[in-house]
Amino acid sequence: MKRIKLITLITILSLVGIVSFNSYQSPTKASGDSIFEEIASYKTWTKVSKDPIKVEVTIDSTAGG
Repeated sequence: MKRIKLITLITILSLVGIVSFNSYQSPTKASGDSIFEEIASYKTWTKVSKDPIKVEVTIDSTAGG
């Protein structure tokens, strides 16, 4: 019984290792000049989010809660 559990554990860990090794992608690797050109033209990018909403905050000792 211990031998079956050991073989199962080794098999699962091996599969996890194989999958993680094959799925690794380096985020620091640029694969061409198009990425550099896009970064260089960052001033032409559009905003994704809206401008933040301004909220007035008053700190008053009588406004406790």
